Amino acid sequence: MRRFAAISLAIILAFGLAACGTESEPPEGVFVCTHADSSNFEADEVWMEFAADGTGVLYMGFSVSNFTWERSTFGKIVVTEPEYDDTVSYLTWDGNKLKYDYGFDDYVLEKAPALDAPIGTYECVSAESDDFTAEQVWIEFAADGTCVLYMDRIPSDATWSLHGNRIVIVEPDYDDYRSVAVWDGTSLDLTYGYDRYVFDICPDASVPTGDYACTFVDVDDKYTADEVFLTLNEGGTGELIMYGVYSTIVWEQHGNRIVIVEPDFDDWLSIARWDGDKLTLNYTHSEYLEFVPEL
Repeated sequence: MRRFAAISLAIILAFGLAACGTESEPPEGVFVCTHADSSNFEADEVWMEFAADGTGVLYMGFSVSNFTWERSTFGKIVVTEPEYDDTVSYLTWDGNKLKYDYGFDDYVLEKAPALDAPIGTYECVSAESDDFTAEQVWIEFAADGTCVLYMDRIPSDATWSLHGNRIVIVEPDYDDYRSVAVWDGTSLDLTYGYDRYVFDICPDASVPTGDYACTFVDVDDKYTADEVFLTLNEGGTGELIMYGVYSTIVWEQHGNRIVIVEPDFDDWLSIARWDGDKLTLNYTHSEYLEFVPEL
């Protein structure tokens, strides 16, 4: 009898130790929503970041909320949001997924993949916007955490940070406006206010220097194509002649984009896109010109 009791106790202890050993690690890192039962947010608008020190950040649409978190004795992750009157919510964590009951909404979140940073120049290939076309939008990421976002001809210097498969872009010149892009290692899906832009890496391009002939103008009948001439010199200088008005220019290539600045006209900035055969110059918000190299 004693032997049976000893064996039974050993089995119970073994199962108890196994259960303790399999307790899941806390959910540290970036977790993105994979399913949303909500009338407020889509799944790709919701994600959370858990730090080892018990702090975190909750992103829901345009809202960013700092929180503290801890693991409760009954297996829940307790999240407290000081910025929202210490609102407390409870997450179920099974070691792989988080189930988040947030008010009347339910979200399922999973660990975001760790991806390399998107260094380089990216062009917009799809735009859901009433303000800009895809050709007018592009972005350039530097390894030092800075970037430049171009919308139409207007460059905005910004900072960026990578969080799993999310990229947070902050624009100091616009009251630290924050936008978030989903990054899959190849393409960027940027939500910018109520607009949405998809970016791919700009193709490698070698823009030929020399003289360019204008073949098309869309400039409200201000001048014709044969009244416009462009020269790109090696070293980043050149000339632009429009309707008899001569302007020296400086230019830089960024992927398949060329940024042209006219010092004689208050550093007027325009953007050209090279497709391998022709340059399409966005001279103003509504004025476009096309050029081909002269043979």
